[in-house]
Amino acid sequence: MKKIFTLTAAVTVSVVCCVVAAYYCHYYYTLYHHNVTELESRINSFDMRLGTLEAHKCKELTPFSCWGLISTTDREADGDSHTRGGWEQNKLFKVENAKGGPVIRPEIRLAVGSSTNTEYRIVIEDQFGSVADAWLSHAEPYSNLAGFEEFKVYCDQGTNMVRLIARAKPGASFTMRFDLVLLCQK
Repeated sequence: MKKIFTLTAAVTVSVVCCVVAAYYCHYYYTLYHHNVTELESRINSFDMRLGTLEAHKCKELTPFSCWGLISTTDREADGDSHTRGGWEQNKLFKVENAKGGPVIRPEIRLAVGSSTNTEYRIVIEDQFGSVADAWLSHAEPYSNLAGFEEFKVYCDQGTNMVRLIARAKPGASFTMRFDLVLLCQK
């Protein structure tokens, strides 16, 4: 009899504990089932951003190449490209259509012995669109790139301007043709 009583008491206590646990689970579930968890919130936010990106109309990006000359001031300047000296004093240059394709005019001139970076602004005509990216694609003679401590091309997003930063190594003397690839959006 004692065994049956002990067994009945244990089963009763277990059933009561299960009923109480079920009651609390039901209570907390009904209390919080409408609440959005942090993970759900992040997923919903991600879905909205992804939907916005997928709905965004892609802009047409068009690459085109232009070329220019850069030389140190101890070398003779190219007569054709150096005729517009007023632009050079402002370190402002322009990409124009020419017979051989778009060209940067006037010739970019680096002061001999200059130990600081010089920034040149190259304006792109509106017909090409605004510049999304730009990079150096070729230099001729390629070995003249070794005459630079720094030669960097970058663009201001959404503008018609490319910036070229150049610093020649001490004692360097060169004339170099360089090609830039401009990625433009219309």
